[in-house]
Amino acid sequence: MKNSHKEAEIKLQLTESEYNQFKKKYSSPNKGVVQNNYFFDTDNFILLQNKWVLRIRIEDSARGYMTMKGPGEIVDGMYIRPEYELSIPLKKAESYLHGFKIGSVRLFPGSGILERFGNLFVNQFLFFRNLRVSFPWKKWVFELDKTVIMDQEFYELEVETEPEKRDLLINDLMKLFKDNNWTYTISPVSKFKRALSLLRKLE
Repeated sequence: MKNSHKEAEIKLQLTESEYNQFKKKYSSPNKGVVQNNYFFDTDNFILLQNKWVLRIRIEDSARGYMTMKGPGEIVDGMYIRPEYELSIPLKKAESYLHGFKIGSVRLFPGSGILERFGNLFVNQFLFFRNLRVSFPWKKWVFELDKTVIMDQEFYELEVETEPEKRDLLINDLMKLFKDNNWTYTISPVSKFKRALSLLRKLE
């Protein structure tokens, strides 16, 4: 289990060309990990109204993870928010896709989530797929993403860090992009918010 912590990361928006160049030049030859991301809430969206996100992620049809992220903020281009994560067996993760009560899960010990929301029944309401290639670069670990949301493709680079190391990371990234003549663009929204926006347009 990942301990509760403040998730802090830089997300950079890439063009398809930049993504392909980045992948060819810097990433390892591995094919990456396919992440199927399922999001859950009550019928009246209690979690979303309180700015919490509950996700089940299945990677390569082999591993399951349950993650809950709380209200966050963007500080100088860095996304900061509380995050809790559990590794769960694949079959259990698949069984949750049909809906479940959060009290039926050994849900993030010490997080206070059950006390906060009660034993809610949640259903899946949103899905998208992501191909992630992770690789080390200098002091950092880069996560290069190709995301498919409702048949639209988006490209992004994510780098997780500690808030106090933000400036060092920014300097490294700006130099990297300048050296390659790429555009340095902070992603304006998270993948989840992008998918949610597209979903609402269909309603």
